[in-house]
Amino acid sequence: MTTSWSTAKGPRLARGLLCWATFCVAPLGWFVRGRFIRRLEPERLEAGLVLVLPGISIGLLRAFIEHRWGPTPGERTASVESNWVFGLLFLWNNLHIVHHLYPQMPWFEIPGFWARNRATLLAHNGHFVFRGYWQIARHWLFRPVFVPAHPAR
Repeated sequence: MTTSWSTAKGPRLARGLLCWATFCVAPLGWFVRGRFIRRLEPERLEAGLVLVLPGISIGLLRAFIEHRWGPTPGERTASVESNWVFGLLFLWNNLHIVHHLYPQMPWFEIPGFWARNRATLLAHNGHFVFRGYWQIARHWLFRPVFVPAHPAR
């Protein structure tokens, strides 16, 4: 037998949440609708779609593959050897193992440090490195990266 949320938690809690939504959230929605949404022109919405969504997508692209589970902490951080455009865009945090090992290092010193110590850094992170973001996209654009499971199981 299934129970609804309100009967499982109690009708008193459901009434309290309904009152809270009515007296707090509804006036806020009315205020936002009247102050901001009515004044948005289509050009501003289009600019948001053209600028904001690609910006978020680029940020998520970098964060997509940088961390994984590994037997040692060093093997949990990837590096992406990308071109200088993406490197500069991400302030060289695409060389992520350097960022994790030396978080105090200024961003402009990361590429030189990576070039001088590449073999040592790759040995530390179990050679968890990609040649660029196209390699990541080709491999995982239409496939899951991994099936989430707790490492102890």
